[in-house]
Amino acid sequence: FNVGGWHFSIPKSKIAQFPESLLWKESSALVPSENPRLFIDRDGFTFRHVHYYLHTSKLSFSSCAELNLLYEQALILQLTPLLQVHVPTSLCDSTQKRNENKEKFITKESSYCE
Repeated sequence: FNVGGWHFSIPKSKIAQFPESLLWKESSALVPSENPRLFIDRDGFTFRHVHYYLHTSKLSFSSCAELNLLYEQALILQLTPLLQVHVPTSLCDSTQKRNENKEKFITKESSYCE
């Protein structure tokens, strides 16, 4: 995945644990011979927490602001288990559910050069 210019590798077996997520829906639709990267129009710095969660099923964050950003990404990516872990609002009083536009933020990169 290319997330805001940051590159993340996530095994399909890990993503398959979240069949309702946009990550799984988009990556499972790829043709193996194409080998494209998926571009996610989100903040790569914040996505590192999603990446960590996908690998470990644990949260990692250092501030309430990061927790709020992580919640927004989980909401957009439809990562319900991560949303359920994130629910404890006692950690940050400013945490609120936002009614985000469910527009797709994931697209195939047409050309990628390393």
